[in-house]
Amino acid sequence: MGDGGWTGKGIHLATHAFKEEDVKRLIVILNKKFNLNCTWHKNNRIYIPVKSAITASLEIVKPHMEIGMLYKVDKNIKIK
Repeated sequence: MGDGGWTGKGIHLATHAFKEEDVKRLIVILNKKFNLNCTWHKNNRIYIPVKSAITASLEIVKPHMEIGMLYKVDKNIKIK
């Protein structure tokens, strides 16, 4: 839950510890199964543009996250 977060126009997932072929395979799965528009970025990261990121973060991921990590997927949540 802690590896990645919002950039200016989307979300980067820090998948640099995985093999490039595995990251690219995951991108295909995310795009097909969840109808996202993920792409591979330098340093072996997955990039999800803002339109897809909103769907991914709020509809798919948020229900499964720890309360203290919700700020990573919902910009309206503020950490105290």
